[in-house]
Amino acid sequence: KAGSVLLISGEGGSGKTTLACLFAKWAMEENPSRRIAPHLMLPVLIEQDLDNPEYQAGSPRLLAHIRGKLHSLIGAECEIPDVLLQRLLRRKRVLVIVDHLSELSSDTRAQLRFEASEFWPGAVIVTSRVMETLNHVPRHVILPMRIAGNQLTHFMDAYLVARGKRSS
Repeated sequence: KAGSVLLISGEGGSGKTTLACLFAKWAMEENPSRRIAPHLMLPVLIEQDLDNPEYQAGSPRLLAHIRGKLHSLIGAECEIPDVLLQRLLRRKRVLVIVDHLSELSSDTRAQLRFEASEFWPGAVIVTSRVMETLNHVPRHVILPMRIAGNQLTHFMDAYLVARGKRSS
């Protein structure tokens, strides 16, 4: 069965991708107390449509896309076998980040079957401008909001006080 998904949803410019990239950084953190999992994870960012025809032969395009990204990331000289890739995904050794899902083509969105357990990753972050149902897979939602220009000074003031960097 597919795991849960972290959905970061909000308007454009609210920091969704930045937050997803922070999670990617924390996934690779050397200090275990700062990591998002007990083990290191390799983040894979999917930010474009899965419309490359070479991905259509054999395994699903999503799996082939992830394999291609990992292949270039680690500089592998040979193909990563399906069995190994599926185990890495299921055991949360790979963090898959699907960026701006709401803006991807309907064909790509059809490839991202969140309920499909045959190859779906165990660790997934999705960013979207709309509140996605994700085919009713359990999800955790983060709703970042923009800080209006006239509220930035107040926000920074409160933040610095909270961090102990400024007296109130």
